[in-house]
Amino acid sequence: MKKRNFRYFIFWSLMILVVIIVFEWCARVYYSWRVFQNEKAGQLNADYRLALEKTKRVDLDIGVYSVCDSEITLVAPEFVSRYKTIDLGVDSLRFRDDGINRDAEKVILALGDSYVQAVQVNLEETFTECLEALYHQKVDVINSGILGISPQRKMSALCDSLDVSFNDLTDELIQYAKQGKRLYFSKDVHFTPEGHKCWAEIVYRVLEQQKPNRETTTVK
Repeated sequence: MKKRNFRYFIFWSLMILVVIIVFEWCARVYYSWRVFQNEKAGQLNADYRLALEKTKRVDLDIGVYSVCDSEITLVAPEFVSRYKTIDLGVDSLRFRDDGINRDAEKVILALGDSYVQAVQVNLEETFTECLEALYHQKVDVINSGILGISPQRKMSALCDSLDVSFNDLTDELIQYAKQGKRLYFSKDVHFTPEGHKCWAEIVYRVLEQQKPNRETTTVK
């Protein structure tokens, strides 16, 4: 009986040891995988930022802006996008747009920073292009976003001085987020394609709700 119990003891001791070894091996593999993923993400981020840095230009009068006449592919941990800028005839600036639609009934100029320029998504996924789609291409929305420029406060003050309506879309975006929509990339914190679509829908509603005597509006 004692001999049998001893065998059970040895057997279960070996089983426990095997489980511990397997668990430790799995933990080491998982840790190595996480380290590899973090290093890969770090390298992707570095390459992505380097690619953007190469497009930057500095002008004493204009400031910092981006020039990318040939389409490049930007690869980051959370997205892959195509990026290119074109000349719209405004100084030496380049804009991320598909050109001016001369046949459009109206033209909307979208001012803003990297959220408007939106290098994280393809051009057709930006809120400016989504807004054009909502208007069935009858309205041309020009994307004049410039990396690093945040005009919110200046635009708000300017609109107040000119008696032009200024609409803050934060509350509407919060409502979309509460519906479970993924508006932002978790690490990059810029809009996802779904975020740009929601943004365009909000701007569309704001513009459609403007009173007849309010021909000019600014949104951020």
